[in-house]
Amino acid sequence: MLTRYAGFIGLFIVATQAGAQPTEFYGCLADSVFCSERPGEFVESSCGSDFYFFNGRVSTPVLRAAGPVTIAVNTRVVNSHYKYPLYVEIVWTPDCEPTGIHTRTLVMDARGLRSCGGVWESLGPFAISPSFVPEGDLYTVQLTFIETDPPPFGRSVAVSCVSVTPEQPGIAHAEWGLIKSLFR
Repeated sequence: MLTRYAGFIGLFIVATQAGAQPTEFYGCLADSVFCSERPGEFVESSCGSDFYFFNGRVSTPVLRAAGPVTIAVNTRVVNSHYKYPLYVEIVWTPDCEPTGIHTRTLVMDARGLRSCGGVWESLGPFAISPSFVPEGDLYTVQLTFIETDPPPFGRSVAVSCVSVTPEQPGIAHAEWGLIKSLFR
């Protein structure tokens, strides 16, 4: 009898942990919560925002798909060498592993501006399920930076922060008479 309950409790713990992934994210590259192929390079501070460049890919922590989202990145063109866009992708990680071959979908190319504090570029809200990632599955938002060599070299725009915000469900409109009838 005890083993039957222990199996149920174990299943409950696994199910609870599986659903515990966040559906939204906000982080700045200075916070080191991102996963990257190579170390980042501090580029400059502008009006209170620190901007970084990475040669390669940088990913947010793993998120759970739960409907439409808005993705935003705070970008800045530092000088004439920062002439390439930053590519923003949705990466489906069905096995929750950071390595291996995953389905990648380009959703935005951020071009940046040379302005105080950078510029927030966003896309959304758009549905990531079922087109890109099945509802309830795990994904990351991946930034791909480009750098060309030899001089005159070029780079992707610098980035300060990234935000992934799920669409908030709207408030249903109801007539007062209908509400009163529900509570009679």
